Amino acid sequence: MIRTIGIVVVAALMLSGCVSKVTSIQQDLDSGLEKGEGYLLIGVDTNQQLDEIHISGWRSFILTESDLDKEQNYILFKAPAGEYRVRKVDINYFFGFRLNDDNWGFSVKPGVISYVGDLKVRTNRWSLIGEFELVNESSQALEYLEEKFPHLLSSRRVEYFGPGEDDFFRLAEGLQGGGES
Repeated sequence: MIRTIGIVVVAALMLSGCVSKVTSIQQDLDSGLEKGEGYLLIGVDTNQQLDEIHISGWRSFILTESDLDKEQNYILFKAPAGEYRVRKVDINYFFGFRLNDDNWGFSVKPGVISYVGDLKVRTNRWSLIGEFELVNESSQALEYLEEKFPHLLSSRRVEYFGPGEDDFFRLAEGLQGGGES
């Protein structure tokens, strides 16, 4: 019995070590990426304060309100390249929503800024009903990067890796360079 409890405790500690709180990027510097690492950019648009957003995949992350750029509602951080999905949105300590279908997947590619969409959350705290969407707002994401991270933007390409396909960043890059795509 004690051995079983010990194994469960060790397994729980190992699993909790696999989830990382992120360190969102606050300064406009390209401090370099490790091999197989990229930047992940996600927007959060909500009608009330959220406690946590859980992302799972190659590595699991927990995003909190402290990670969010208060003025523009974006989170930019380094992440290992791989496939990910938004798994859960916690409204507060007691209530959260699991996102179980396939609409929540995205990729992070090495060496680039991977924009994965804006997570739109509309909830009613008292009836525990929520509406969730991962929406492509590429033009707003590009404006955010141009305003807050122009040096990073000049050294890294931005690509959309959320649900669906979008060539907006490639087209915008072609226009900026004066060429045609």
